Amino acid sequence: MGMTLNDISRKLFKNSRKQYGLFFFSVVFSIAMTGAYGVLQYSPTVTNVLVDGGSTQTISQAMFFGSMLGIIVFLVYADSIFLKYKSREIGIFLSLGIDRRSVQKIVVKEYTLLFQFAVLVGLLLSVPLAYLCWSLLNLFLETQEQHSVSVGGLIIAVLFSLLNWFILRTINRRYIKNVDILKIIKTLMKTKRQKAEIYSC
Repeated sequence: MGMTLNDISRKLFKNSRKQYGLFFFSVVFSIAMTGAYGVLQYSPTVTNVLVDGGSTQTISQAMFFGSMLGIIVFLVYADSIFLKYKSREIGIFLSLGIDRRSVQKIVVKEYTLLFQFAVLVGLLLSVPLAYLCWSLLNLFLETQEQHSVSVGGLIIAVLFSLLNWFILRTINRRYIKNVDILKIIKTLMKTKRQKAEIYSC
């Protein structure tokens, strides 16, 4: 009985769980940090402490958006590493005669589910993380303000997640479209030879 496309995908997923886990953790960490920062930045807890329109608030907002830019760069880098591992799977699909459009749909669907679940976990963790950060900051600020959740901060985190998903999906689509199967095969053969040389020593 032959294996279906879904069977092959599941088998490849099991063999690459570590790489999927690393990318999943990268997304969770990025979204949790962004969400926590946004909840703090735009919550009444902070706006009541930081003078509206003051230099402190301006610097804080600049740092927030600067950190978002840094996180985008970080996720693009994490995605590039993930794609290097995924290239083996892409090469297997292409070598089986599956057209690039179908392979693209498979990878994008799998990627979307992984990314969305990671974003959901990150958003859920952002609120308790924000509370923890405020508790630590309150030791130095010495205010009597109680922490409150900012819906605006969470909305920004959600929009930021959508932006990252669009950027990474575009990168992944272009990668699959332009991927060189011969280069993938040569890389795999080189890796196998290197492993064989290591074990033979």
